[in-house]
Amino acid sequence: MESCPSGRVSLQITKLEVHSLSPQKSPETTTLEEKCCRVCQAASDGSHFGVEACRACAAFFRRSIVLSKEYICRQQGAMCKIFKGTRMCRKCRFEKCARLGMIADQVQNRPAEKEDTYMHASPSSSESPIYDPVKLSIGQIAPMLHDMNEKFKHFLAVQKSVEFTMVEGGQMPRDAFDTVIHRTERPLATFPTMCRLARAILPCLIEFVQSVLPPIPTLSTDEMWHIYRAFSPGLWIFESAYFTYKFNLGANLLMFTQTTVIDMENTRHFYENSVVEHNVDTLANMLKECMHRDMDMVRQLRELEPTEIEVIGLLGILLWDQNAACEKESLVQLASEQRDKIFQELNSYYRFVLNIPDYAVRLGKLMCLYSSLQHNAGHFKEELELFNIMNLFQADTFIYDFIKR
Repeated sequence: MESCPSGRVSLQITKLEVHSLSPQKSPETTTLEEKCCRVCQAASDGSHFGVEACRACAAFFRRSIVLSKEYICRQQGAMCKIFKGTRMCRKCRFEKCARLGMIADQVQNRPAEKEDTYMHASPSSSESPIYDPVKLSIGQIAPMLHDMNEKFKHFLAVQKSVEFTMVEGGQMPRDAFDTVIHRTERPLATFPTMCRLARAILPCLIEFVQSVLPPIPTLSTDEMWHIYRAFSPGLWIFESAYFTYKFNLGANLLMFTQTTVIDMENTRHFYENSVVEHNVDTLANMLKECMHRDMDMVRQLRELEPTEIEVIGLLGILLWDQNAACEKESLVQLASEQRDKIFQELNSYYRFVLNIPDYAVRLGKLMCLYSSLQHNAGHFKEELELFNIMNLFQADTFIYDFIKR
């Protein structure tokens, strides 16, 4: 023990002294503690990437490395607590994995553990392709979904550029190129703005859908238009929920587009300068109900934390499922074939990229999210008729004409 210049007392204890002062643990106690995941304190499944961890944390770390994921802290950089049973901040969870010593290089170089027995299963599974998860990329394992994802990212980039050129007053938000959305700098959405954006973005949407469709020389213009109209409402609704989830907005804020938000406490603002005054309160309440439904999707997204491939898989199912309603038999058959391809590629992606041989629960959550999306899109189409009766489209009929006629 020695005195510090400040007058405080400094204690210097060697590791040997600490060991001798600590209560001795029985072998049973040591075994139990060693089986605890060092990341989230759940039951350990063994050593993963150099650290004692549970399967969930190991899979999370592997997925983050393989997909080069970039996360945003829910508390804006604070050291969030990581415990099993809580909604864990992904950024802080990943940083804790690295801080504890998980080795990123082992993600690609470690031997395939349970994939070996799964990939060389009984002859009944011979229809599923056999991959080497170390040597093949996502583009080789899930080529259609990978291609759709690249084209969708291009579509979002063009969409964002279009929106920035149409911001009220010609002002671009200061955080245009930031990873984190600063909610106070996002303008509130309005119905007239929505109509202008929908009109401007439609060519981009058509180009995206055309780029992901297989060659269909027999489709007429009316049938192609049916595809665009059937797909658009679900896409708009999903984008709103996904951007809200991705940028972690406040409880009352919903990302309406990539550049605008809707405040649940101020839904009247959305209808400014667009309707007769006596309809505003009714419309504002209807919008609030829509937001509650979308917020439920945000909750599902936070629980699932989908990857880009899962997102594009969901949108691909949306694209082809809606088209099944078309009366053209050849298109119905094509839609069924495309859905089968999507599920086959999701199967390979889960098994050989995410390393989840038993992915039933995760796929089930993705399908629950899809069910919510269908439900919300159906409500949206019904509400368009009510909006039309209330003269909301009196000044601009574009959205109504595009979806309903």
